Amino acid sequence: MKINILKGMYDVLPDDAAVWQVVEQVVRDVCGLYGFGEIRTPVMEKTELFERGVGKQTDIVKKEMYTFEDKGGRSITLRPEGTASVVRAYLESGLCLSQGEPAKFFYIAPMFRYERPQAGRFRQHVQFGAEYFGVKDPVSDAETVLLLLDIYKRLGIEYELNINNVGCGKKDCRNSIRDGVKEYFGKRLQEMCEDCRARYETNPLRILDCKKETCMEISKGFKGTGELSCGDCRQYYAGIKKSLDSSDVRYSENPKLVRGLDYYTTFVFEVLAPGLGAQNSVGGGGRYDSMVKELGGPDVPAVGFGSGIERVILAMKSQNPGGQYAAKPKIFVVFQGEKAYKEILPVMSCLRDALGVTVNAVFGKSLKAQMRAANKSGSVYTLIIGDSEIEKKKYKLKNMETGEEKEINAGEIKNLKGMLGV
Repeated sequence: MKINILKGMYDVLPDDAAVWQVVEQVVRDVCGLYGFGEIRTPVMEKTELFERGVGKQTDIVKKEMYTFEDKGGRSITLRPEGTASVVRAYLESGLCLSQGEPAKFFYIAPMFRYERPQAGRFRQHVQFGAEYFGVKDPVSDAETVLLLLDIYKRLGIEYELNINNVGCGKKDCRNSIRDGVKEYFGKRLQEMCEDCRARYETNPLRILDCKKETCMEISKGFKGTGELSCGDCRQYYAGIKKSLDSSDVRYSENPKLVRGLDYYTTFVFEVLAPGLGAQNSVGGGGRYDSMVKELGGPDVPAVGFGSGIERVILAMKSQNPGGQYAAKPKIFVVFQGEKAYKEILPVMSCLRDALGVTVNAVFGKSLKAQMRAANKSGSVYTLIIGDSEIEKKKYKLKNMETGEEKEINAGEIKNLKGMLGV
């Protein structure tokens, strides 16, 4: 019986992998330009890391984590998000103590959440993200936003940026926001979904993140978290807006934006891609100044973001449906005859080594089938080699766009860089 892939998982085949490589390379290039170094953390962590770091009352921890007991009786969880693992590594490595300087990390890694699969949303998804430790300044927050937007720009994605002030987490500020949320929603609590009624008692801010139509309709009249926050929060948030304005970044203020994670403080942001329908969020993040201390470290401020690559690729294809991302061969080699058969691999190796271009061929096929493959390959040139060409030491080079053919000396194939544009 055929074994099918698990629900919510997917395979990335070669043509699609070419798009992934484009995204991953842009992420690495741009993060490097901003001074972020790559970090790679394990796919499995102790469950406690996410319970403490992400928040026990979040949907991620309560409903979506892949958690199991290993052979040693330990509770293990497949990583559902990236930030907690990066914080753990930052602490465990001693970087938070030894450097004495701001630390910048980025990652590209798979995450696992048991949720209902949707367009661009899977139970295994790959996320890229960045975390910036040791600085609390409105300019650092704005720079982190600019990093994410820079990645989207280079990928050709049109976007909309939403921002909000969610309060700094200090007792008076937290209580003011909590009381304001409970006062507003308490009047209509019985009309709300079962999850929101439970959130009202345990974590009322999560109500603002509910995607049920009834709850979203009720929340429309809520004045927002920013107005309930303390003076320091409002001043800091104003500084972020000033920094974004100075960089000509367009944004909208969404007073009900809270994101789906408990660790955010003061500032959150979300990036939407028009044209993706209801599930149009491609990334977001914010400040999380208490997580390092919560996980046993010193009092270190931090800001960061995460973005799902699957959703990013959906946005790229939706907004630029004619985009070509596949890595096409530059040269296709067609051959016929016993002498040519013996020379084909040395010739292809010579082209790869000398020119640094992709060189392809198909073996065990007729000349006609090889030419069909060359036409389909998207190659710029086809090099044709037969026994007569081997004897004359002259090959035929065909321009696949114009159809023009010319003879080149066998010893000249190392000197084709100018012609091929490489």
